Amino acid sequence: MKGYLYALVLVVAHGLVAASAAQNPSTSTQPGAGSASSDRVIGEVTAVDAGSRQITLNESAGKSVLVRSDASTIFRRVPPGEKTLDKAVEIKFEEIGVGDRVLARGTADSKKEVLLARSVIVMSKADITLKRERDREDWLRRGVIGVVTATDRTNKEITLRAPTNQTLTIAAGEGVRFRRYTSRSVNFKDARASSFDEVKVGDQLRALGDKSTDGTRYQAEEIVSGTFRTITGTVVSAAAGELTIKDTKTKQPLTLLVMKDSIIRRFTPEVVKLIEQSLSSSGGRSGGDLQIMIESLAAIKATDLKPGDAVLISSSGADSSGPATAVLVAAGVEDFLKRQEKAGAPQLNLGLGLPAGVAP
Repeated sequence: MKGYLYALVLVVAHGLVAASAAQNPSTSTQPGAGSASSDRVIGEVTAVDAGSRQITLNESAGKSVLVRSDASTIFRRVPPGEKTLDKAVEIKFEEIGVGDRVLARGTADSKKEVLLARSVIVMSKADITLKRERDREDWLRRGVIGVVTATDRTNKEITLRAPTNQTLTIAAGEGVRFRRYTSRSVNFKDARASSFDEVKVGDQLRALGDKSTDGTRYQAEEIVSGTFRTITGTVVSAAAGELTIKDTKTKQPLTLLVMKDSIIRRFTPEVVKLIEQSLSSSGGRSGGDLQIMIESLAAIKATDLKPGDAVLISSSGADSSGPATAVLVAAGVEDFLKRQEKAGAPQLNLGLGLPAGVAP
């Protein structure tokens, strides 16, 4: 799942920085230490040159940095998420591979394009993959998803309507980690640190924690929220980064941004049938299992959509910064939308706003 990988990028980066500080706290606290004590780069290994003992890192911003090493460079590997070097083991340069996450500290050139490393801390791709799967299983086993119907700021509690229409009370007091999706969010990596006060009625919310014995109360460890909406319409024009539709409800053109991580799928008749079954049994909503199934369909491009195609879109809401962002664009839904328009059909709310693969 893409979302898990991006989530792990955040965890890995935090762990690498914390572990590095534990390795040598004086490098960030001694005044006048010079650039040699403060230069560092965090990124994913995209190339390894064993002959020259150098690696290429791709930073989160997309910039590539060449990291060189010599005989004095120290290499350590730590498990993902660790905040100290207590579990670090020394490794050799040859044990670094493409896809590993690395924090390198040393002396950078004036353009910050080349760094001569004194120390290199590595989290291996295999370990990250294993943690990603464990986190995924944890969220599936101990996670809950729904729509916020009320907030109690005095008692730090959130009332949530689950896809089954069950009402849950989410305890979200001291120690709970909050993240929130913005109008440009498509994956967990786009979510920013947040707080209880930003959660509002109508938000879609995912929480990780433990449910009470009677199933009505949930003690949260982490909460991820955002404002999303489900839109239906027909395609007016489609380009690599932008989609314009005629909104079924307003009859007006609506332009949405299509990001590189936006999910674009063509529903099969089997998927449509399962969606309809889910909606009829849950009062118009569906949950995370359906989203995972949808994401497993073969991906298509925005340019594969043709004018007149009916589409179902889950989007992050537009704000003053510009148009909304498409999280999910589903084609192949002509007959489905016609049936939804019939009298008595439940109000459509697929619950597909929060990107799948949320992980701590």
